[in-house]
Amino acid sequence: MAALPVAIVSAAPYPQPPAYSVWHVIREQARIVAALGHEVQVVAPAERSVEDEWPDGALLRTTAGPLPALAESLSAELPDEGLILTHDLVTSSAGLDLIERVAEAHPRRRFAHWLHGQPGNPGIEWTVRYPLPRAWYVGQATAQLEALARVFKAPPSRVRAVPNHRSVAEYLGLGPIAASLAAACDWFGCGVRAVLPARRSENKDWPALLALLGAIADAGETVGLIGLDWAAGAGDEPDTIDAARTRAEQAGVRVALSSDLGFARGVPRATVRELLAGANVFILPSVEETSSLVTAEALLGKNLVVLDAACSGAREVAGESALYLDFARVKEDPAYRADAARQVQAALVANPVLAGQQRVVAHFDSAQGREAYARLLTDMTDALATGLDEILCDSALAQPFRALFDPLVLRKVVLASPAEVFANGRALDAAEDNDLGVLASGQRLTRAASRCFTSTGSAAPAPNARGALSPVSACVM
Repeated sequence: MAALPVAIVSAAPYPQPPAYSVWHVIREQARIVAALGHEVQVVAPAERSVEDEWPDGALLRTTAGPLPALAESLSAELPDEGLILTHDLVTSSAGLDLIERVAEAHPRRRFAHWLHGQPGNPGIEWTVRYPLPRAWYVGQATAQLEALARVFKAPPSRVRAVPNHRSVAEYLGLGPIAASLAAACDWFGCGVRAVLPARRSENKDWPALLALLGAIADAGETVGLIGLDWAAGAGDEPDTIDAARTRAEQAGVRVALSSDLGFARGVPRATVRELLAGANVFILPSVEETSSLVTAEALLGKNLVVLDAACSGAREVAGESALYLDFARVKEDPAYRADAARQVQAALVANPVLAGQQRVVAHFDSAQGREAYARLLTDMTDALATGLDEILCDSALAQPFRALFDPLVLRKVVLASPAEVFANGRALDAAEDNDLGVLASGQRLTRAASRCFTSTGSAAPAPNARGALSPVSACVM
């Protein structure tokens, strides 16, 4: 089955200022949904009509004028069946009008409504307009879910938390070379991300680096290494490095070398800087450094720096901020190697900056967003239309139905006799207030609730077995 088309609808006009706004969320959302195979269009009100294709494949289309103008065009132009993701439409009158207009007579259009904030109690004037047709509700945090379900009268299965996601690689400004290397070893999918720019010479001790990373992988951690290697002339030892790489990969280390991509003489300095910003550990087993610039750059990139205890030159740069090991023993002593791996893991967890960085990489990167969106869109696609959906997509039935299921309205209705409700419905028809009327007792009753009982013209509904009016029979009789 082909993926259903997706429309993303924003209440916020386009464009927004370059500071953070809902449009940052929408743009990343469009990128993620397009990557899942959906045809995506992004629509919004604007000062002028614009059509543009974003680099991720989504089509941006704006309508000149306010939301009502957008509602008219969407109702006519969207396909009969599709998925519609809205942003902050459900808390404004114009937004609700748009949703009802687009949903009317189209029960196969499904909606997921993003709410960027904590919903409060909007009052009876608003809650009488809920529930909405074919609706899922999306907050960014689990703390929102209870309020979303309560305010919008939604079952728990229709309420989700989907955090705002951001492409870590894009935010860090990874260029094409760095991005290719990161993708080659799924670097941002790893809990330990190492990078080493160094010649393939004996003194750089690539085998010691690979042995330590292999021990960390043996301890159950996901490990990725980007090696920015280049030939060392007569001292080049690719065979030794290849053998150590094979052992590390067998342990689970994901390795990508720049020489794999054809960069025989290394990579530009900008690539080194980009990758050090995305790494969380810099391991330099060399014992022959004098004043190590790359160690200083790794510290600027907020990496855990791991050095050989015998390297005085690197120690003068890192001071007490580094972790010092004996890399000769790392290669030769399995027990020491396992202990060294535990030290690295403990140091990463204990550093709040690195722990926070890893939390974002692990939970808020676009890769994690794809999984959350895939579940939501699949559930929306597979959900069958129900009788309730048919009612809510019919303007003649939807508003009376909602009114009767509002706890405040329903309480007033069931306390009145059928004759009182019928009479008040007639009285409200003549009232100037389009939204609310006042019962003789001073109690408020929505026009929609009263009209529900008079829509057939003559008879008011009979009470049910317990003496209360049945809202379902009232709305479908």
